[in-house]
Amino acid sequence: MNRNTIQCDLVRQAVTALDHPTADEVYEYISGIYPSMGKCTVYRNLNKLADMGELLHISLSDTPDRFDITVKPHYHIICKSCGRLGDAELFKESELTKELADTHGFKVTGCEILFSGLCAKCANK
Repeated sequence: MNRNTIQCDLVRQAVTALDHPTADEVYEYISGIYPSMGKCTVYRNLNKLADMGELLHISLSDTPDRFDITVKPHYHIICKSCGRLGDAELFKESELTKELADTHGFKVTGCEILFSGLCAKCANK
């Protein structure tokens, strides 16, 4: 097993253990297990796994990018107060893409939908 495989495995393990982590959160998690792994190596492997389709790279406008172990099509919700990012499985993608094809003649090859608002904890403050 080569070093790159061990590094990729550690990154996958961290993203699986954490909930939609940032690259810094992945690095902090890994540094507790494998202190000799540098931040650049973590970033490089996150991007490599995302490019390979093994992780979902979620680009956000107001906060650091996040990573998700779930790569199947799904949507996200983000709390504008605490920044928590979670999965939202509200719609069947096929229904949305069929409607776009029927009404606009548009063939959807992918989508990213991010709902923003307040999570239950922040809304009750």
